[in-house]
Amino acid sequence: MTVNSVLPGPTRSEGVERFVQDLSKAGGTDEASFEAEFFRTVRPSSLLKRFETPEEVAALVVYVCSHGPRPPTGRRCAWTAAWSGPSCELPEIGVENVKLP
Repeated sequence: MTVNSVLPGPTRSEGVERFVQDLSKAGGTDEASFEAEFFRTVRPSSLLKRFETPEEVAALVVYVCSHGPRPPTGRRCAWTAAWSGPSCELPEIGVENVKLP
């Protein structure tokens, strides 16, 4: 049995978007400043230092599930800026190259 998993970091979903808007407004700051402070203090280990987009996560999931060039088998895929993690080597692909249904 092969099990692949994708472990995205903080993702800018609709709920996170509201969270950022509400807290930045309450703190009297803009969203970009709030996001930078969030990753500096709450998620300092984040490699991207920003919220991922749902499209970026979807592109990685499509790749891992594809029948294309030998997807990793039984590996945990950590998300980084180059789409590779310490235990999962993936080629660099762009969201624009993935066709979603």
